[in-house]
Amino acid sequence: MDADQLRELILDVYSARKEAKEYFEFFLDPDVDKLRDKLWTVIEKELNRTKRRQLAARFSHITAQLKYFESMGIDAERVLGFMLRTLTLAVFLECRFYAAPSYVNGIVRLFGQTVKYADAHLLFAQNVENFNTLLRDASPQAAVGMREFLASFKPKP
Repeated sequence: MDADQLRELILDVYSARKEAKEYFEFFLDPDVDKLRDKLWTVIEKELNRTKRRQLAARFSHITAQLKYFESMGIDAERVLGFMLRTLTLAVFLECRFYAAPSYVNGIVRLFGQTVKYADAHLLFAQNVENFNTLLRDASPQAAVGMREFLASFKPKP
C-alpha cells in the first residue's frame, strides 16, 4: 500500500468504527485520567446493578472495560490500580448488600485475573498487602474462593 491508500484506509476505519475512532483520538491525545473516569462510571454503574433487590453485576462487562483500558497501551501499574479499585468497590458492595451467588463468583474470578495480571507484570510482590486487604474486607463466601485461588497460585520467582 502506498501512503495515499493507507490514509484512505485509516479515514475509512475512523469513520466506520466507533472503537477505532476512540483509539485514534486517545493515541493522538492520551488523557489516561479522562479515559479512566469514563470507564469508571460504566464499571460503577454495573457493580451497582440489581435484580430482585440483590446485586447482580455482569462481571463479563466489567472485565471488558478493564481489558479495554489495558488495550489502550496504559502502563501496567495504572491498569493494576484500576483493577484493584474495581475489586475494592465490588467487595465493599458485596459485604453491605445482598449479592447473588454470581456476584460472589465474579469477585473471585476478577480477583484471580487481577493477581495473574500483577504476577505477569512483576507487580505481585509489591501488591501483596493490597490482596491481603481485599481478603480481610471480603465476605466469608468471597474470601473462601479468593483464598483457594491464592493457595493454588504459584507466583513467578
